[in-house]
Amino acid sequence: MTAFSFRGRSTAGSSGRTRAAGLLAVTIVALAVGALTVVQPGAAAAFSGALCLAAVVSSMRTHAQPTALAKNFRWVSFAWAFVLLEPVGHFSTGRTVLTAVAGVPSVENVIELSVYGVIAAFAVGSLWRNRFGRRPSWVMLALPAFALLSAAWSLATTVTLGFSFELVAIVLLATVTAAILTADATLGRSLVRRTLRVQVQGVAVLCVVGLIFQNSWTAAGEPARFTWPGTHPLVAGAEVGVAVLVLVFAGRDAGFLWPSRTALLAMFAVCLYLGQARTALAGLAVSGLFGYWFVSKGTGPGRRLAGAAAIAVTVFVVVTSFGGPLTQYLYRGQSQQQVFGLNGRLGLWTFALGQIHAPGRWLVGYGLSGSRVLFASSVPWAGDAHSAWLELLLSLGLIGVALATWLVVTLAVRLLRTVPEAPLPSNVLPILFVYVLAMSPVATGFAAPGPEPGLGFGLLGLCYAATVARKRATARALAARPLPLATDLQPAPT
Repeated sequence: MTAFSFRGRSTAGSSGRTRAAGLLAVTIVALAVGALTVVQPGAAAAFSGALCLAAVVSSMRTHAQPTALAKNFRWVSFAWAFVLLEPVGHFSTGRTVLTAVAGVPSVENVIELSVYGVIAAFAVGSLWRNRFGRRPSWVMLALPAFALLSAAWSLATTVTLGFSFELVAIVLLATVTAAILTADATLGRSLVRRTLRVQVQGVAVLCVVGLIFQNSWTAAGEPARFTWPGTHPLVAGAEVGVAVLVLVFAGRDAGFLWPSRTALLAMFAVCLYLGQARTALAGLAVSGLFGYWFVSKGTGPGRRLAGAAAIAVTVFVVVTSFGGPLTQYLYRGQSQQQVFGLNGRLGLWTFALGQIHAPGRWLVGYGLSGSRVLFASSVPWAGDAHSAWLELLLSLGLIGVALATWLVVTLAVRLLRTVPEAPLPSNVLPILFVYVLAMSPVATGFAAPGPEPGLGFGLLGLCYAATVARKRATARALAARPLPLATDLQPAPT
């Protein structure tokens, strides 16, 4: 027997043993999933989803070199616009909260999940086809992955799985965006700016629709407030606020000339006034002040102090001159007790905290959006906790709060750090980050960090993509710097 034939038989035997081991592992996994399905269907669904996510992530190359990038990445901008705007409203009638969490999807749910599925497929395909060599970062992936696992103990398994899938799709979109920015900074910046432009244009179209179809404005015991069909006035106000900040702080970068900016700002101001969205207005006030401080860096302390003084004087004059009408507008016809009770939120939060009885619930919660079941019978008007951080505590426990805090703090440090070698694709990103974070104490979904898919978590994903590319560019710039040579060396004594 020759050495060649011996090596061939050895290789064939090793390959056969590998296939047998793989077949055995698949069989064991299939039996485990089958047994879990009989005993605990939610746990089986969570386990299967985690396996699929692990398979997708592990299949991505980590050391491959990107090929010549295709210039047709326009879908990325439109995907981000859909994630941030979520134009699919709620039009189905006769559905209660319990019907929704029972696993009966509406037409809108099917459309939304299908679009997120297309986005995830395009993102994975782009990562493979262009050989970007990037996997999702655990900074972004940790919260969606834990949300997916929470389906094992969730009170609303179907909703948890659907929302977790959408969060994972956002992470994949952020990963491919970061890969594009790292491989081709010019192309990546153009994609981010196009995303901002499409976002503003989408909000403008929806505002026109809302102004035309005023029968969609809500008037349940209070004055009618602006919105567009299928959307709550608070969500519409938050989206309009994003468009306002983009036009004010990055209108030229987003491709808007001053006539169009002026016209759009006028329309958005009317919509905000008619919407009476106090949460969005408060977020605009906080982010506007931060935006002035952020964009005025480098202009000198004198000019910054003069600008701050002018803002303070303007606010003082407006408040003293129109204090009565402003108070009446902000009260929206409600009593002082309602306003100081944050429109029922204080009572809702007290009830929500009272539902966390056992230590296990404090640790892992009731599953993503499981709070809907808690509120369905006692507080049917709520739907959720009306606070991103309290919703996180109810849904994913202290572990979820810790993961979200890790994400928010990491992004804040990266966004506010000055990196001359790698400027941000748009200076409005830190301002938008502060905007969605400022609304988080009293809002969910459209406030950071969510925890449901929407404007809040979507904007965190976009900021992550911009900052991770910035981090890589800084590392390359530092590596390219020549080492300083010592000039004071003396010859050794002989």
